[in-house]
Amino acid sequence: MKSRCKNSNRINICLGLILVGTFAALLSGCASTVLETKSYRSHEPGKQATAKAGTPMLIREEGTIEKERRWVGVLNSPDGWETIGTKYSDDYNRKELIYQGNSGSIIHVTYREFGAGIAMPKQQESLTFDLSESSTIIVKDFRLKVLQADEDAISYIVINY
Repeated sequence: MKSRCKNSNRINICLGLILVGTFAALLSGCASTVLETKSYRSHEPGKQATAKAGTPMLIREEGTIEKERRWVGVLNSPDGWETIGTKYSDDYNRKELIYQGNSGSIIHVTYREFGAGIAMPKQQESLTFDLSESSTIIVKDFRLKVLQADEDAISYIVINY
């Protein structure tokens, strides 16, 4: 009788392992498509911020991103998924305002605009502003008040964007 129970337990364990292995094999081939409508702003209006020279002061992204992902397991990725493809909608837009440094009271800023996931900017402008005339700078939708600027960094308050 004990021998029959041991054999039955072994069979149940083997069947359980086969079931888990089959489930894992099926799940590893799964793919998923995620639609993400993105409206992102790097800073909240009214708050003070600082940016180092050569880094974006403000970033604004809007549009829809479609990501195709597949299951690779939690040992291969923190959440178990790997992105295998990304498509941006035609209306997707990313705008950046980048601090480039200063020369006395004149600050240098670059405005860049990207569309539909393209790495090259569809628009780029190098701009200068004289802080002795006004501490408020306006570029397209971006408006901010400069508090302090030197060759290494800029401190400012975001008015709107």
